[in-house]
Amino acid sequence: MVLGWQCGTIRVKDGMRTRQTEKALPQPFRPRLTMLLLAVLLVTLGACNRTQRPQPSSVDGALRKFKAKDYRGCRAELDQVIAADPSNVFAYGTRAFCRSALGDIEGAIADYSSAIGIDPANPASFNNRGGERMRNNDLEGARGDFETAVRLNARYAPAWRNLGRVKRLQHDLTGAVDAYDRAIEIEPNNTQGYLDRGSTRVEMGDLSAGLNDLNAAVERNSKSAAAYAARARVYRQMDNDVAAIQDFTRAIALDSNNPTLVYERGSLYYDGEQWDDALADFARTMQLDSKHDEYARIRTALVHLRQGDRESAHSAVHELAERRKSTPDDWPALIAAFLDGDVARSAFLATAQSTSSRGNKTRECQAYFYVGSMQLAEGNVEAARMDFERDVKAGQTTLFEYRSAVRELRALGSRGQRAPRPR
Repeated sequence: MVLGWQCGTIRVKDGMRTRQTEKALPQPFRPRLTMLLLAVLLVTLGACNRTQRPQPSSVDGALRKFKAKDYRGCRAELDQVIAADPSNVFAYGTRAFCRSALGDIEGAIADYSSAIGIDPANPASFNNRGGERMRNNDLEGARGDFETAVRLNARYAPAWRNLGRVKRLQHDLTGAVDAYDRAIEIEPNNTQGYLDRGSTRVEMGDLSAGLNDLNAAVERNSKSAAAYAARARVYRQMDNDVAAIQDFTRAIALDSNNPTLVYERGSLYYDGEQWDDALADFARTMQLDSKHDEYARIRTALVHLRQGDRESAHSAVHELAERRKSTPDDWPALIAAFLDGDVARSAFLATAQSTSSRGNKTRECQAYFYVGSMQLAEGNVEAARMDFERDVKAGQTTLFEYRSAVRELRALGSRGQRAPRPR
């Protein structure tokens, strides 16, 4: 059963892009069992069954397994309940949650549809089916379900928030803000409403209004790592790196095993040439997520190159660069091979520009940052400036590489000279 959605960042083909793409969009969370969630499940599904009968003993066994997170066992028990009583709304809703937890999205959708067929006046079933449809990338279907849920109950704040999220995914940002407004009106102390609306306003370019909402989110829940992280990203866009680092540090204190937060703070340390702090955060990122540590390795190599330590830079990226032998189209591996000296600048840029010709300038933006960083490490200041300018011209403002290029240009000062960075 999907009761809500968390803001996060987007994974795209080029690897662990969660670390480079700052645009925070909705991402479905995996169902997690809590006693509060169980209580909501009982109320919204069991109590909404208008023809409630005494529950068979299999329901008790299913609930015990549900509480123990034995979703397979719970589903098996509920199969028996439904076979004996095909009109049991509670059983369908609970089995849908179990199926969702086991990754069976289609099965969860089917069970919520069965619950709706039995009790079409229950907004929770529409909201939850909409959540599963959103997980399944059926945005139109999800939107229809959320709209039905709020039509059935105009005071149903979770459905308004979900409606805002699906509208945001459909690039209807104004409609998303309107939906979040309704959710906040109904639940003025709910942190998630302010977090969602604030992130949407930032995406619309209204950093001031977005920051106000994120301040409200933090005020309502000082233990929300997501709220601190979202506010840190706004501070970064506003060039207030000191405040951004402070908020990332608060977020990490609350969610210490989140590699994305550690990486993002490390990138800020990198931009400030706080090399030791940057290296420590990149090392921690690799420790936390060894399967998706490409960009932490790449940034580690850049630090060593800027320090003139080519041997340590080679150690950081050599293994990643070797991946190109088996997967030639591996973009992070190509970046690593370029930094390791195995790929020429012209070939590296040509590969990046080949995707730009198809309308995607992400790789071009990244490539010019890495080429400029190499030029800077080699003392070619004017060439580095030109490459960083090309990076910024690519206009990929949500990328870490773009923000770093902006800071490098600011630090370069007068022509041919490097100005000291503000601390």
